[in-house]
Amino acid sequence: MTSFNFRSRNLSVIAKIDGEYRILGCAEQDWLPSAFTVFTCSRLLQIFSSKANYKALKQELDLAAEYFKGNHINESGFWNNPFPFIATCLFVGASCAPQFGFCWPALFVEGHWGSDAQLVLTSDAVVIDITDLAKPRYCIVENDRYPIIINRGDEFDVMSCRPRSALRSLVREPHYGLDWFEDAENLAKDLDDDSQLINAATLVHLFPDAGWPSDVWKAAVAESPYIATLVNLHPDAGWPEDIWMAAATAAENVTVPIQVKPLTEMAVKKFVKAVQEDGGCDESLLQVFLGNENLKRALRSYLSKYEKDMATPGPAGQLLKVAFAEMEHVNLTPWTALPIDTIKTILHSECVSPYVRVVNISSRICPSDAEALAEALPPDGIDELYMFEPRTYKDDPTNIYSAVSPKVRGRILLGSAFACSFRESPWLIHCDNSPVRPGFPVSQLVSQDKARIDTTFLGDAMISPIRLVTGIFSVMRMRLETNKYATNHQEDAPLAFASAPNSLEDTPEIEISCLPAEAHLAGSWRQGSSCSRLRNLNPGEWTMLLIGDRPDSQGLDPVPRYKIGFVQSKNPIEAEPESADTLLPEDLTVVSLEGFLRATAPEIDIGSLRSLEESLTELAQKFVDKGRLVWVGQGPLISTMTEEDAYSLVKTALSKARECDRPRDIRSS
Repeated sequence: MTSFNFRSRNLSVIAKIDGEYRILGCAEQDWLPSAFTVFTCSRLLQIFSSKANYKALKQELDLAAEYFKGNHINESGFWNNPFPFIATCLFVGASCAPQFGFCWPALFVEGHWGSDAQLVLTSDAVVIDITDLAKPRYCIVENDRYPIIINRGDEFDVMSCRPRSALRSLVREPHYGLDWFEDAENLAKDLDDDSQLINAATLVHLFPDAGWPSDVWKAAVAESPYIATLVNLHPDAGWPEDIWMAAATAAENVTVPIQVKPLTEMAVKKFVKAVQEDGGCDESLLQVFLGNENLKRALRSYLSKYEKDMATPGPAGQLLKVAFAEMEHVNLTPWTALPIDTIKTILHSECVSPYVRVVNISSRICPSDAEALAEALPPDGIDELYMFEPRTYKDDPTNIYSAVSPKVRGRILLGSAFACSFRESPWLIHCDNSPVRPGFPVSQLVSQDKARIDTTFLGDAMISPIRLVTGIFSVMRMRLETNKYATNHQEDAPLAFASAPNSLEDTPEIEISCLPAEAHLAGSWRQGSSCSRLRNLNPGEWTMLLIGDRPDSQGLDPVPRYKIGFVQSKNPIEAEPESADTLLPEDLTVVSLEGFLRATAPEIDIGSLRSLEESLTELAQKFVDKGRLVWVGQGPLISTMTEEDAYSLVKTALSKARECDRPRDIRSS
């Protein structure tokens, strides 16, 4: 009998930084059928091209050049990943695909386990190029050789092979009657676009010492003017004549970027000089800039070249407030050394404060400066705040998050908070309380499937009400158990909420947020507990409840029925087994999914929930038609939890509140 082609595959995210491709993150999928690679590629392209993730991704890319210039190239790995948002996108995208009901948590390639650590790599390695966030590219590496065993200190040369498309990769994978193969084939056809495929030139450039054959070098040179430049820079390297000819042809097609027009550049230089000499600017000259977007854009470009000079208070604030005048998005990323006083000068100025809604800051803000940073934000607040800095992975984001929360109505994305998802120390957890802020009201999820009860802490995951709803539907999709190779109840909830769509509409964007705290070891060989500790139930906070009921199906896999409810406690309830003995039904207020949205997000159209329910039913029916599941009984897939069910689940969860495993190292077991 023919068996599946199971493989361990590497996944890398790359981008061109200052003209050179760099690896920004690595992960590994362990022992999955190779056709799953297609789902992974599709999911990663969706995440990295999502508009909801653009500002955070762009900030990390903008800061990458400084990171690599600072001799930090070898400081990669799981524990101190310098690009935690990119790493989160990669890990979540490589670990689940809720639209197909799959969950297969990936692992991070850490790089610092010692000299004896090895990694087995075969074909089907995935490379994602995010140089252009509007249209990221991918390829699946073709390698017909025996598995490559790489020590952690070795050169990473697994890419010494050819890139191929998703459709081509499926040709190599026999059908075997897989019920998801048709979905993979349809996805592969959508991905079979030359504009989405990484060419050989990119891989040759990324791994020049990988022993590429002459014909691959020739093709790469023809595709890349940069490699043509390498040929010309090293004329004595013994290049074959055909590569010389390809290089000459490629060099003829090199185009010079259009520079700022001389008159615009002259005006910008004059303005900067006047401000630096006089400590201010003439009002008439200021009005010229306010009415000319090209001048403001040229000013920002000019000032970004002199980033270090902007650390001086006074002129820096005067110049940048003009550069960002009347703009909704103030992106201060290029100026990493701005003092907080200068940031305040910019954001409080009359030409910036009334207009700004989104702020990006990359300044090295210490936790002790948190209150000063909060005061630097506009008095009326902003909608979104992004703060990423490659060298702050050891910072505790708690102080900054707590200080700026009152000034930010929506998303707060802190690089140090995302880094905490990949470290042993969770953040925003104080004893058994679950601190939440307005707009992010749910502290935890308690779910029951048969006799198993799991708790997922959500207090520091920063999930809005609408994403809580789309996230719980993703959880239910992945718990249909449509495939035994891609079902993982230990991590499906954290992964679902960290990548929950941001809308109930037909085409929502995938929005990436922090992994919930107790999932911080999910991507490590050091697996954490499958169930996080129950937190106190406090008035004003919501606990989400989910019960999966699997009716008796006489040996067949039944379609589960789900009950959903949201509870609030009328009085504080300690998360201790003793509380189960004193809990009464009247201590809890139970509402439906619709009631929760009306209470927390009244602007949402409740009718939009119907499309999520129909989509879940369609997925279940699809696997019924394929013989994977069977309908048992009548009734809808989703219903509202009764007060009796909610009381029983909370009471049982309280009685088991101390049953939480300590993280263990599976390598030593």
